[in-house]
Amino acid sequence: MRREIAYPGLRTHIRRFFKGHRRQEYTYTCGPADRIPTDFRVVRVAPGPRTELTTYFSVGAWEAVAEGDCATEFLVLTQMPEMKCIELLAMVAYYHRTEGLDVGHTFPLGHGWLSGKCDHFLVCLPYPFGPELELCDMGADGHVRFLWLLPITAEEKRFRHEHGLEALEQRFDEAKLNHSFPWRESVE
Repeated sequence: MRREIAYPGLRTHIRRFFKGHRRQEYTYTCGPADRIPTDFRVVRVAPGPRTELTTYFSVGAWEAVAEGDCATEFLVLTQMPEMKCIELLAMVAYYHRTEGLDVGHTFPLGHGWLSGKCDHFLVCLPYPFGPELELCDMGADGHVRFLWLLPITAEEKRFRHEHGLEALEQRFDEAKLNHSFPWRESVE
């Protein structure tokens, strides 16, 4: 995928999908910034007509693992603006480079997300927004897929590995999971 097509294409996709929302772009400059793509950015989308949550997007994680005609970017949702999301998405871009994250993968944070009980992330489809956001068409260059980083507890991670992704997602549906509330109880 060509950089001169991908970066503007991703920004346009986010802007179109979240029409009517304010956006701001951030550069990650702390820590091992040399381990992520040079042009990596995080786009913060403020609450607006499409969602009352703040949404953060990686723009550049696709460069880490850009094989074939499908590349990957990531998003995370919060109830309020959280600058920690910039560092998180930079970390995920680096981790994606070595692990090739995809739907169903889980990974530990080493601490509770936003001081909550959720200390892992589950990579999943962006269910709150659907396939219209998930796939960003880049024409002849292929497409980029946006995947959601859902905060989960260690117990939910174990349940996912023992019973599968579909069983965990069914539990989330039955519990009417408030996915943007990191202090929630485990549904396991």
